[in-house]
Amino acid sequence: MILYDTKGMDHSAIDSAAVDPQGRFSFKPNTFPIGFYQLATGDDDRADIILDPGEKAVNVRIAGSPIQEHLTVVASRENQAMWAYKRVSRQVQSELTGLRSMREGANPQDRMALLRLDSMEASVEARRKELLDEILKDIPDSYFAYVVNADRRLMAAIPAGSSAISEAFGWADGRLLRSSIYPKALMAYLQSIPFDAEGGLHGGVDSLMYWARPDTACWRYTRLLLLRAFDQFGAEDLAQFLVDEYVMGPNAMLPPDTELLTMVVERMRVAVGAQAPEILLPDPRSGDTTALSTIYSVHRFTVLLFYSSNCDHCHAQMPGLRTIRSDLGERGVAVVGVALDADLQEFVDGLEQHNIDWPSYSELIGWGSPAAKVFGVKATPAFIVLDATGTIVARPIDLGSLRAVLLRVLP
Repeated sequence: MILYDTKGMDHSAIDSAAVDPQGRFSFKPNTFPIGFYQLATGDDDRADIILDPGEKAVNVRIAGSPIQEHLTVVASRENQAMWAYKRVSRQVQSELTGLRSMREGANPQDRMALLRLDSMEASVEARRKELLDEILKDIPDSYFAYVVNADRRLMAAIPAGSSAISEAFGWADGRLLRSSIYPKALMAYLQSIPFDAEGGLHGGVDSLMYWARPDTACWRYTRLLLLRAFDQFGAEDLAQFLVDEYVMGPNAMLPPDTELLTMVVERMRVAVGAQAPEILLPDPRSGDTTALSTIYSVHRFTVLLFYSSNCDHCHAQMPGLRTIRSDLGERGVAVVGVALDADLQEFVDGLEQHNIDWPSYSELIGWGSPAAKVFGVKATPAFIVLDATGTIVARPIDLGSLRAVLLRVLP
């Protein structure tokens, strides 16, 4: 049996215990920080438990696999409360699934039937809340109650916007770090920032890092989670800002751990100022292959556009990109497309339907594209500007910033 630590949605093995022939196991006495943990027999067979230094022991019985469905808490008020709520939630979820199935089969014009289903769903959800309130009433000072109440405050604050969220959540509370609520609050805060807010998401990142600073574990996890999110969703400017300020820069309160350092090294390899990696660009129509260096070396600046032929947002960029090329082409700006497509006909149709007349290439393996991987492309469309030496000049986030970059660097 394996014991996993929890930080947000991350879990790491911290202890293990052999199961004896009678099916019994126990971990050596230890004082674990209060929070959620997991018991596991393997990567895919896990169950949540709460460990609290105030409870001398947690006694559970596991009658089969998956353990999530066969665990009974013999002794532990914290875990008895949590698992009582889990049983309620499973029952409620089953009822809601049935009601949603009925909704899918209902006549869209039958307003009375739809209203009746609305009422039934609301009644089921209200019953879940009432049952949870009953459970919490018996253990108001428990860690389980603490986390549930923190989640309720967060959910109540979300509709009111970023200021309410910032005040409702304890960003430097290590107890909340050991629950799934912590990453939920981080993402809710970022999503609540208006696009036209002063400082925008950069200011939001600064705020989150500042609020988490009193607790080093919260600060470290916030930094890691933000960089993961920005890296995954292709927010290049935000990821680089986080690296420059909080990983490598003056506000780096702690050195990066192994995972973070690996991410940073990968980013720096294709960051602004780095030499573009050499890649081979196949033209699936002719079968010819062109080295990237033979393209950028004959232009002052080359705009690499990573796109997909089935990406509507990519299609919306084409007219503006054609305008930029028309305005600046005589000054040495070229455009090259790399399509993350998996089908030749889709690739050809995309060129024709959207009047793409600049050189375009594709490995026809979708997001398995080596070119996209080596340049760290996580979302489309993605723009990368190279100069005649292959140096990465910029990674603009949109057409407006692309034009601004080119006007700044052109002689």
